Amino acid sequence: MRQVDPKVQCNDEWGHDHAGWSVLKHLYPEADVPVFLISIDMTAPLERHVQMARSLAPLRDEGVLILGSGNIVHNLRDADLSNLYAPPDERGISFDKTVKEALLSGDIDTLLNYRQVGEPAIYSVPTTDHYLPLLYAAGLREEGESLSFICEMFQNRSVSMRSFVVGG
Repeated sequence: MRQVDPKVQCNDEWGHDHAGWSVLKHLYPEADVPVFLISIDMTAPLERHVQMARSLAPLRDEGVLILGSGNIVHNLRDADLSNLYAPPDERGISFDKTVKEALLSGDIDTLLNYRQVGEPAIYSVPTTDHYLPLLYAAGLREEGESLSFICEMFQNRSVSMRSFVVGG
């Protein structure tokens, strides 16, 4: 396997993040695939996350599944945890639509400069930890490559479960 650009620092003090196993347990319930979780540098500028994604392209070219797990809209402060099917907030709907359109058109600049969307972005992304994985998945998409949405729904009023696949 080819060497990837990012520096690897091994540290297992924190354990596995739920964003990895909560998705993989449904995709591979027998846990019969090797998994390598990476941490996201929350202090890095947004552009650096797209650059990191592009440096992973050689792995993708070799057939390695690269999974970015988060939420486009993830505002737990406004979540209705008593009602999974609570009607979504209009700000979240608006932001989710903006991101969907940017993904479809390959508009990385809008994804990077999402705060310029204003109040819908502020509401939808109170912290970037659930938004940053989107930049990795979008950054790996090559020009002209297909993108399809496999889930388009909200839950608990303020969490977008939009999921997409890049390529075939």
